[in-house]
Amino acid sequence: MVEGLVITISAMAGLMIMAIAFRPIFKTKDNFLKCLRYCSKPNSLSRAQGKYLEDKRHEVLVGFWLFLGLVSGVGAYVGLMSLLG
Repeated sequence: MVEGLVITISAMAGLMIMAIAFRPIFKTKDNFLKCLRYCSKPNSLSRAQGKYLEDKRHEVLVGFWLFLGLVSGVGAYVGLMSLLG
């Protein structure tokens, strides 16, 4: 019972951090969608269009944003489990 509550709180913490970090990282929803389009484009196509570095930059932004959410969620889980015990 307690572990389920801890998992729920941890997931909410991760999502909240992602929501808070969204504006500083992506600025607008359109920029976020642009980053997702670049992430889904094959590298060979980006190279052929001469946008390989821009593609990589967008991939790093999305990866960093996901990493922030994952680390904060796992950190909240570990912290709460050590507190509750």
